[in-house]
Amino acid sequence: MGAASRTLGIATAATNHNTRHPAVLASYATTMHRLTGGRFTLGLGRGIGPLFDAYGIPRITTAEMEDVAGLLRRLFRGELVLGHDGPSGSYPVLHLDSDFDEDIPLGLVAFGPRTLALAGRAFDMVVLHTFFTDASTTSTPTPDAEEATLGAPGCPGAPNIAVAGDGNELSAQSAAP
Repeated sequence: MGAASRTLGIATAATNHNTRHPAVLASYATTMHRLTGGRFTLGLGRGIGPLFDAYGIPRITTAEMEDVAGLLRRLFRGELVLGHDGPSGSYPVLHLDSDFDEDIPLGLVAFGPRTLALAGRAFDMVVLHTFFTDASTTSTPTPDAEEATLGAPGCPGAPNIAVAGDGNELSAQSAAP
């Protein structure tokens, strides 16, 4: 899609950070961002708890998602991260390339109030989970998402809201008042 269009935004919605090393995830996002001329958004999500249980992988916490968002942004900017020990893991060294200075948007698939608030605090876009009803996603903007994302303490700005339509297409709305 990125090669077939010069205007269409491209996003993952979503991948899990806990099944990939942060450097691998950041390098993937950087590659996609550059291949699409800056139209790529890396979408993350909490995943499905029972599936993680079956695989023996710990369930993802809100603190982990916020921590990894900060790490990814640092890697996108070419920073050298030494001795990181946080909710998303312990990493002696994280680094891609000191010449990197990418502004890659981060998206978050969400449907609960805490994850929606996290999208407002630390992400650029929220993708409303398929568990939202048709009635709740046809409002402009979606009231629950708007309230949670705009009301988040330390919200860097109103993230865009992507809503899945009947044909599985995504439409974006700004949550800005």
